Amino acid sequence: HMTVLDDKLYTIEASGSLYVTEATGVWKQLGKTGEWKNTVVMAGDNGFVWSIESSGTLYKTDKTGKWVQIGKPGDWKNTVAMTADQNATACGIRRSGKS
Repeated sequence: HMTVLDDKLYTIEASGSLYVTEATGVWKQLGKTGEWKNTVVMAGDNGFVWSIESSGTLYKTDKTGKWVQIGKPGDWKNTVAMTADQNATACGIRRSGKS
């Protein structure tokens, strides 16, 4: 998975770890190793990386890798795609095709 935020590339590697890469190619790991292994979709906007885990739980992560759960666990179950807008509103599409 990957997304762009403030001209930086955020990627989740096969190890389940989150990395940020500068335009110069310099990269660093954010957070703990493997912490993102259950992520199924992600989007970046308004200074945050938004992600949904396989459990359907939504998280908001800042540029240092510190994350916070948003809403109730499982609220975003079956989401297959997402985006976020400039007002820090996350939007998702579920398997059923409904948002």
